[in-house]
Amino acid sequence: MTTIIDELKKRILIADGAMGTLLYSYGIDRCFEELNLSHSEQMKHVHEAYIAAGADVIQTNTYGANYIKLSRYGLQDDVKKINAAAVKIARSAARPETFVLGTIGGVRGFQKQSVTRRDQAEFPRTALLLAAGKSRRAAARNLL
Repeated sequence: MTTIIDELKKRILIADGAMGTLLYSYGIDRCFEELNLSHSEQMKHVHEAYIAAGADVIQTNTYGANYIKLSRYGLQDDVKKINAAAVKIARSAARPETFVLGTIGGVRGFQKQSVTRRDQAEFPRTALLLAAGKSRRAAARNLL
């Protein structure tokens, strides 16, 4: 099985574009990550369109799928479900030669003083959720 590192040593890989920007251009103006649950087939078609356009790499629709951002929409209790759905959708859209990467975005709009310890722990927790299919320990080891 070829790894992404092996491929990067041989050639430049083409990745998909900005998922949120694309969805916004379609007139969608709501929580993009929630679409993994409510419109999974449409999200799969977006990934497939990127692959058909030549993407070697697709990214999960999880840029804002963390506790802090999802709490803006009352979806903070669905973090795990939304991330798991996004991974499943991207993997189902991928061809054998397509690489799937998990996307984790930043948190804008919060003052540094208002970020709690729980918020600071969000990145590793979200990264573990995106490492679906691996044991929690193996996923954590890969982050170090």
